[in-house]
Amino acid sequence: MTRRARLTNPPAQLAESMAALAIYAIASIVFFGIPLFPDFRHLRLGFGPAGDPQIPIWGLAWYPWALAHHLNPFRTDFAWAPYGCTLAWSTTIPGAALVMWPVTGAFGPIASYNVLCLLAPALSAYTAFLLCRRIAGGFRAALVGGFIFGFSTYVSGELLHHLSLAMVFLVPLFPYLGLIYLDGKISSTKFVASAVALIVFQFLLSPEILATTTLFCGAAVLTAGRLYRESVRDRLKNLAWISAASYAIAAVLLAPALAYFFPSPFGITPVFNPAHCSTDLLNFLLPFEPSMLARVRPVLNFDRNLDWGCEAGAFLGLLPLIAISYSIGGHESAGDRLLIAMLLIIAIATLGPVLHVNGKALLPLPWLFAMPIPLLNNALPARFSAYLFLVLAIITARWLASQNGSKALRWMVATVAAASILPVFPMTQYAVRDSLPQFFTRRLYKTFISQKEIVLILPFASAGYSLLWQAEADFAFRMPQGRLMAENMPLAFARWPIVSALAQDNPDIPGASVQLAAFLGSYGITKVLIDPAAENNFANLFEGFRWRRSEIGGVELYQIDPAELGSFRSISAAEMETRYNLARFGRLLHAAHTALDLGLGPSALNPEAMRARGLLDSAVAGDKPRLQLSDYAFLAKLRRSRIAVAIVGYLAGHVHIDVRLMAELGPARKPELTTSGVWLGPWGADGVAIGIVGDRAGIEATLRNYSRAAAQIFYPYPLSYRAGRDFPDGQNLLLMVFPRAALGALDGDYRGNASSWPAAGGGIIH
Repeated sequence: MTRRARLTNPPAQLAESMAALAIYAIASIVFFGIPLFPDFRHLRLGFGPAGDPQIPIWGLAWYPWALAHHLNPFRTDFAWAPYGCTLAWSTTIPGAALVMWPVTGAFGPIASYNVLCLLAPALSAYTAFLLCRRIAGGFRAALVGGFIFGFSTYVSGELLHHLSLAMVFLVPLFPYLGLIYLDGKISSTKFVASAVALIVFQFLLSPEILATTTLFCGAAVLTAGRLYRESVRDRLKNLAWISAASYAIAAVLLAPALAYFFPSPFGITPVFNPAHCSTDLLNFLLPFEPSMLARVRPVLNFDRNLDWGCEAGAFLGLLPLIAISYSIGGHESAGDRLLIAMLLIIAIATLGPVLHVNGKALLPLPWLFAMPIPLLNNALPARFSAYLFLVLAIITARWLASQNGSKALRWMVATVAAASILPVFPMTQYAVRDSLPQFFTRRLYKTFISQKEIVLILPFASAGYSLLWQAEADFAFRMPQGRLMAENMPLAFARWPIVSALAQDNPDIPGASVQLAAFLGSYGITKVLIDPAAENNFANLFEGFRWRRSEIGGVELYQIDPAELGSFRSISAAEMETRYNLARFGRLLHAAHTALDLGLGPSALNPEAMRARGLLDSAVAGDKPRLQLSDYAFLAKLRRSRIAVAIVGYLAGHVHIDVRLMAELGPARKPELTTSGVWLGPWGADGVAIGIVGDRAGIEATLRNYSRAAAQIFYPYPLSYRAGRDFPDGQNLLLMVFPRAALGALDGDYRGNASSWPAAGGGIIH
């Protein structure tokens, strides 16, 4: 039987497909499963305990539980209670949660998570194999192509970060479906039915992957329209029309979820800045964990000195050699040119809006034009490398199946290239055990916590286990937190200074214990659970009040008499924000005055230097953030343009734009705003700029106390402050510029009142 005959023989095709799936499944178990088998119900893959993997684990428990209790699965008040939050923009993988419901019910959400971690590479490799075999024809060539996609540095890296992004097994099926339609193998009706199923399920796994798959498939169709002859272009037009119809039908089916997806809860700005999460040019050439080659000591030592940004999953190993050989090896068909064109398009897109080399910005790139487009600007370019590996998988399969050159040499190069991108073996160092105290596993919480009671869990942010503990307790209690998405905090909570401080794992703000008591009293929260390993970080929060502390089942339970919080129930978040802003503005002013008295130069007038000298504590100083917009030369010149500053001022006055973006676009020489929302820096020849982030009501008292001595006032920065002006909602930057000579008198006023600031006008008793 000839090879061509075998390929048209359905039993032979099925046997090859099952063999490929079995090979990929075994490889996935060998690479990713062996470290988990000692305790499959409690160990999981990850770069460390806690962190982002808790979100899909929580989702695997939430969706079955919500449906079983007849609750709306797309919105919950078990997180960020009592207000609740939408889950539409979270990475809680509802589609996978429904499929894994029986496993979750029998073995728990961590076991379900582990099953998905093993399935993701194997299924992704298998669907890429189907696509490669459709395009290249040969079984072995397609098998290598499947390995390149399913076991790429992108997939293995995202398995340790974000399971929702590692589950890209549906992605190859989108072009596969398009190809069999163009070849006339399925009717329009079957295409639409299949496409709708793909779209719906991919949305329920990851809307981001669906959006970017749609983007690059659309780019491929448009590019193909330029490369193929007229008869093919007609079929491509038909494909575009029925694809649009498929998306329309899918939108109707997804209406219950889309109702919570639009409008974006984050406004017009991206959830995360794409410039922070783009592929560094060096990442194409240098491996990063968990790549096997990243463990080679010279590479490991070199990597430690590099600034990768985030999610460095674009290491291509030796695959570019295959792409180069393929492009110059006599492949002149329209399909070959399409593959090379898509390879270049995706490679440029994954570099993001600004080219970075070792973390340093060099020049703007075409993706900058995607920044104003809603939804698309929320896609992080570093994740586009998934499509880069898919194109490289197809190119490799076609290169291996071709008849040009030495077959033995091609297979040797392809084998080494595929091996160069594999993850480290074994991955024992990435098998982590999250904290699951007996307080939850033995159901001890039932004795101490009432059903649906609101309980605060510390640590609050990424270092904590609140989501995992709640899932393990079968949602027996609610939480005034929920790191389902970093920016998904209700506005009513965001106004509490202590909540914002806890969300940054830095709770030692001025008046921390009073701030916590006011927050707890306002919401009737009388119980706090703390991970014992982190208890010392929160000691200052419980000073001045009669808390009852108990160590029970591996957690620290703090209980307070409701009467202790009675006087705080009437205190609003606005009042506590006002007091907090007064305190930190005064501390910034005191630090600046002290530094000048010590004879320090302008270079010392920044929060980082003040913290290093002990003049500011870390909670006030914050950290130096990564730039929202990179500081390449063109942008630096633009900042000095009066027209540009006027445009930015207009936007600041009419549209709520991210605070840090305003700081970078304004007239200052360089951004001095820190992650804690304060600004301290020189201004001109003889000025000192001091700033805080707050809403209009929260900065009123600060303005009243200090405006008389200010040479310039901006609010919202970079707009000059004018009383009576309409201001955008939310947190904005108040920046006040003082002559250096004025700092002494102002600092004296602050020190004279510093001890009484918490009680001013509020009657708070320590």
